Amino acid sequence: MRFMELDLGVGLGLDTQSPGEAGRLVRLIAGNPVTLEEMARHVPDAGSYAPITILIQELPGKGSRVAYDSMVSALAPYHSAAASQVAERLDAEVLTLLRQVT
Repeated sequence: MRFMELDLGVGLGLDTQSPGEAGRLVRLIAGNPVTLEEMARHVPDAGSYAPITILIQELPGKGSRVAYDSMVSALAPYHSAAASQVAERLDAEVLTLLRQVT
């Protein structure tokens, strides 16, 4: 589920209609509330990292670049095997989706 799309070019003063060399920078905030609930049951702080963020940078004449910080790495400091298992499944799903669309 896509919760929000932020055109960071607007905030950074980039011209999003004709982005030139700077490119376009978009942040997608997306997730599944059920997956968040599964993680938060074990680590309530998971709500600080989910829904996830996907950053898309369009580079004129060079294609696009996609960035995603894994949920496993975000939850690692909490040392919860149960939350990490859910996070691993989430990361696999997100990375599969990103590979399919890029």
